[in-house]
Amino acid sequence: MRNLQVLLGAADLDHYARTKLVLQQSGSGYAELIDQAQAAEQARHNAALKAAQAHEAALAAVEDAQGAALRADAAAAEQAVKTAELNALLQAAEQEMDEAEQEAARLRAQQWQARPDSKPGNGRPNVVTGPVGDCQGADTSPYGNGQAPLSALCPLWSAPGEHLRADAAYAFNMMSMEYARTFGQPICVTDSYRPLAEQVAVKIAKPYLAAKPGTSNHGWGIAVDLCGGINRFGTPQHVWMQNNAGKFAFHHPSWAQAGGSKPEAWHWEFAG
Repeated sequence: MRNLQVLLGAADLDHYARTKLVLQQSGSGYAELIDQAQAAEQARHNAALKAAQAHEAALAAVEDAQGAALRADAAAAEQAVKTAELNALLQAAEQEMDEAEQEAARLRAQQWQARPDSKPGNGRPNVVTGPVGDCQGADTSPYGNGQAPLSALCPLWSAPGEHLRADAAYAFNMMSMEYARTFGQPICVTDSYRPLAEQVAVKIAKPYLAAKPGTSNHGWGIAVDLCGGINRFGTPQHVWMQNNAGKFAFHHPSWAQAGGSKPEAWHWEFAG
């Protein structure tokens, strides 16, 4: 047995072959053990080879994953930059559209006011900030956003509790009367002039929809939120507003339109 251990001391495949040959020539009974040892060594060798190959494959997979992650991060960063640029362009375009719409509405109002039939009581807008028609409102220019007293504003026809700046209220009331001749009822109003405290409350309740307190056009008394069908895109009531609001110096801001950044079918503003 000691001789076999000596013969197998440095186990490799060539050594096994030489040892087996010696044992077979000497007639030793250890030849079968040599076969078993050789098979075991071959299995160990194969396992080590597979382990090395698996290790190399794992390293390659890690490198591929790291490369893919880096490429994904770079693509995401590039996309974020492009998205920011597009958003900036969109906001600039919307601002330009709003300014153009307001200017067009002002020009229309001035043209209508210059006509002989543009005096109070005949359905034409009156672009002033003091009393208009039967309204006893006052000049609101001394007051900050959302700080004008109701006594300086004028009520809206058939909309209890709702007020606008005098000229806006006059134009709105004429528009509502025209609307009623088509639909049999005045324009439905959910909100108009919005005091500063109310702006704060609305901002808390609807942070995405509401403007920053102190900047809302509701606070200047020139914006209304409407209902009764006008508050849904594509209804006959909304289409009527699209076709007729400009006659009374009201307009639908581009950001509030169906394709705008914050679609609000119900929000309309006075541009007089």
